[in-house]
Amino acid sequence: METEADGEDCGGPEPARNSHPHPFLEPESEDQNGDSSEPETDDIADWKETREPQSALNSLKHDSRRKKPFSCSECGKRFGRKYCLNRHMMTHTGEKPFNCSECRKIFGHKADLKRHIRIHTGEKPFSCSVCNKSFIQKGDLQKHMRTHTGEKPFSCSVCKKSFIQKGDLQKHMKTHTGEKLFSCLVCKKSFTQSRNLRTSP
Repeated sequence: METEADGEDCGGPEPARNSHPHPFLEPESEDQNGDSSEPETDDIADWKETREPQSALNSLKHDSRRKKPFSCSECGKRFGRKYCLNRHMMTHTGEKPFNCSECRKIFGHKADLKRHIRIHTGEKPFSCSVCNKSFIQKGDLQKHMRTHTGEKPFSCSVCKKSFIQKGDLQKHMKTHTGEKLFSCLVCKKSFTQSRNLRTSP
């Protein structure tokens, strides 16, 4: 399976075929992982193979097309595997075939369902090597690590102040734009942040 590092995300690693399914996963009526025993046909309307003969002059220009021969008919995004294209097509159709047996929330990708299930199980597989705090998602651990490293990758283009999280920068930018989204229903005064609205007399 190709990974994000290869420029293609097909939903993350799949479990081994002989592994036992998680108790919260609903049984599936058909094979969702694209390894169907039925032969693949070339008349599927959702994808088109876009391999082109290459000349010496344009081989570098079209190198990505050789590696990713399948193109989405809706947005043009390219994929190296037909299975990945078919999964991508669900973003356009809105299809969400995976549901949580605990709360009935639905998902388009099995990996998203597995991540969601951690809310119900309390599993936090990502731990900070500095303070041992644990997280449900890898991205949350990565954000947390910035508190230890001091990294502030989000900088204000106006005053150059830096922030650990993108959301903090977005809130800060309102101090420069004067945008006031929060209004008091009683006195009609407006504020840039909701916390100021709550403390208004």
